[in-house]
Amino acid sequence: MKLTTLPRNAIGDRAGPRYQLQTFHSPKAAIPILRQLFARLDADQERFILLALNNKLNVTGFKIVSSGGMADTIVDRRIVFRSALLLGATSVIAAHNHPSGDSTPSLEDRALTRHLVAAGELLDLQVHDHLILARDTYSFAERGELR
Repeated sequence: MKLTTLPRNAIGDRAGPRYQLQTFHSPKAAIPILRQLFARLDADQERFILLALNNKLNVTGFKIVSSGGMADTIVDRRIVFRSALLLGATSVIAAHNHPSGDSTPSLEDRALTRHLVAAGELLDLQVHDHLILARDTYSFAERGELR
């Protein structure tokens, strides 16, 4: 999977044909895209990115929802789902980085995941995964922790 061009980080900017992607068969297939997005950002700040997906699991766009400090970022769930809806998403993949290099989720990461899944259920927007990118990647879905 390779991106030829990344869309601007703007609500309403759709990925469209600029993404040279196959349909995601698993949330982990999004990791190369997310690594490209994070590579364009300062590595010493924690950031939260939303990938918006359509009903065929193709990326419709992305949004950098928050930028924080070296150890955390504040994620407003209302902004996450407003962004998803404006990007035409029927489902999403959430991701954030850990500048420390350790992908182990904090208690706050776990709580955020639970809140995102619950909010997504109310809006009929499936949260396929919440990924933490560091030296390695932590997948809440892979570990059965999306609840």
